[in-house]
Amino acid sequence: MAENPIAPYPERKANTSRAGLGAATSSDIEALRADLEQAGELAQRFHRDLLGKSSELASLKEVFEKAHKRLIHLQLHVTQLRDERHQLANRAMEADALEQKLNVVTADRDRLRAQLESSRKWQG
Repeated sequence: MAENPIAPYPERKANTSRAGLGAATSSDIEALRADLEQAGELAQRFHRDLLGKSSELASLKEVFEKAHKRLIHLQLHVTQLRDERHQLANRAMEADALEQKLNVVTADRDRLRAQLESSRKWQG
């Protein structure tokens, strides 16, 4: 973990007798030091929370990138399936057309065979 950028001030005992500070001033200084210490602890907590959020953001970014790659891959597959579907539809239409031609040729053959047999009857 990274070191705390905001270190609390080192605790110093106020020398009220030399400085000639009163008890009220001395207690105010101690209260300020306590506030500073609390602020430092709060800053440390916020820093830890920020690191946690940064790693969470990195994880979400990785998930998003994977999903994006998979979406691109899926789009390519959909395009390939569409192309294949069009090819199959074209082949099916060709098969129908060939079947219709076969029916016409078969009907013509049967008609011509019937004509040939009837002409053989008349000749023979």
